[in-house]
Amino acid sequence: MHMTETTEHGLEPSGSYEKSADASPEKAAQPSGLSESSGAKGAFAARLRAIAASLKSALGGGGQAAATQGRRGLDLSLRVARERAFPWFSRASALVREHTRPSVIKRDYHQGLLFVHEKLFDRQVEELTFVSSGDAKPLSDLKIGSITRLSGRDYKPTPRLVFRWAMESIPEQPSLYTFVDFGAGRGRALLMASHLNFNRIIGVEFAEELHSDCEMNIAQYPRSLMKCREVECVHQDATLFDLPDGPTIFYFFHPFDSKIMTEVLERIARSYDRSPRRLYLVCVDMPDREPIEAQGIFRPFALPGLQGLKMSLLSPYSIEIYRTAT
Repeated sequence: MHMTETTEHGLEPSGSYEKSADASPEKAAQPSGLSESSGAKGAFAARLRAIAASLKSALGGGGQAAATQGRRGLDLSLRVARERAFPWFSRASALVREHTRPSVIKRDYHQGLLFVHEKLFDRQVEELTFVSSGDAKPLSDLKIGSITRLSGRDYKPTPRLVFRWAMESIPEQPSLYTFVDFGAGRGRALLMASHLNFNRIIGVEFAEELHSDCEMNIAQYPRSLMKCREVECVHQDATLFDLPDGPTIFYFFHPFDSKIMTEVLERIARSYDRSPRRLYLVCVDMPDREPIEAQGIFRPFALPGLQGLKMSLLSPYSIEIYRTAT
């Protein structure tokens, strides 16, 4: 009965001990399963650590390689700068310094004005000449029999506006004067003077070729444009030219050196002493004033205000005018 009550109260019979004995191995195996799980986790963590170490190693090597490459690039950039950029900047700086010097600025401004006058303002004259008067000509290319050959200057034409501005500065009427151009070249100044009603126009030229070209230009120039048709060019040395007796405007576009200029001016001064009269010297691109001042008969003629400003700013050549007191 005791056994029955135990069963009824949920107590296991004796046979249950065998069942418990059978279940004990399962309970015994439970710690082994936990050990295996922990081992797997440890192995996985180890593998992660290995992967992280590999990545760190790879990244660390790449960073070092990048840094090395960066240093090489920097070294290359500095070498290129030293070999190419720095010399270029040095040359550019020297060029800027050179072109900002006052003498260079003045030269470049002069060349620019010459270009503008030639291309824009002198074409009207060139279109009317038989032989072009616009091309400069060195004396070494010309046939010159005069002993003053070495004292002459290369031929270059007077810009049209420069001549006009100079003539506009003289207050008297052109009809009162004879116009004489020493070093007439191909005759551009003579032809431009013919547009004014001078009493007479004479050119003096010692180069045979230039004199011949000048005569052809005079002969072919449209007479309808000439207010003065008494135009001629003589083939003669300037120191031998017979000076006109009446009032005269002498035009000099730097035709010869100071020695010949002094001889010509001395002859003009002697002519003035014999017959005092109003004489003008129009001097273009002539920096040496000493031969003029040495004669004692010429005084600088002040250019009108706006006219003088215009010529000083827009003329490629200096323009100075002198006249006698009478």
